[in-house]
Amino acid sequence: MTEHEASKSNGSGEGASYSRKARTFVQKTKLVDKVFPLFDQMIKIVHFPKWITVIISIFVELQVLSVALWIYTPIYSRTSGGFTKYYEILNYIFSFQNPLDQSRTDGIHLIISACLAVATLVIIFSLTIYASYFYQIAPVYLYISAIILDIIDPIFIIPSAKCEFNELVKI
Repeated sequence: MTEHEASKSNGSGEGASYSRKARTFVQKTKLVDKVFPLFDQMIKIVHFPKWITVIISIFVELQVLSVALWIYTPIYSRTSGGFTKYYEILNYIFSFQNPLDQSRTDGIHLIISACLAVATLVIIFSLTIYASYFYQIAPVYLYISAIILDIIDPIFIIPSAKCEFNELVKI
C-alpha cells in the first residue's frame, strides 16, 4: 500500500467515526432543553434589589412557620386560649384568608390560584416558543417572568394548598 492510499484510508475512517459521533449528539430535544434558555437568560439579566428578595424570603418563611406552628383545622381552633385572635390575624395575613373558617367555600381563592398557575405556564411556554424563534428574549419579558416565578408564585404556594385542601375536604 502506498503512502497516499494509507492516508486516504485513514481519512475515510476518521470521517466515518466523525459522522457516527455527530449522529449520537443529534437527538430530539426535550422540554427541559427548550425551557433552559429562558431560565438561563433570566438568571443572567434579571437582578432584583437585595431588600426585595429578603422581604419575599421572610414572608415565605413566615408562611411556612404559620403552617408548621398552627394547625388549620377546627379541632385545634380552641387550643391556644387568649392567643386565638392573634393567631387568626397572623394566619389571615399569611394565607390571605381565615384558615380556620371551614364553613364557607374558598372558591374565589381556588380560582385565583388556578388562574395564577395557568398564567405562569402560559408565560413560560410562550417565552420558550419565542426564544426558539428569536434566540434572545427581551429584558422586559424576562423581568415579567422573573416577577411571576420568583415573587408571586412562591407567595401563593401555601394559600393555594390550603384552598385545595378545603375543597377536597368538602367533597
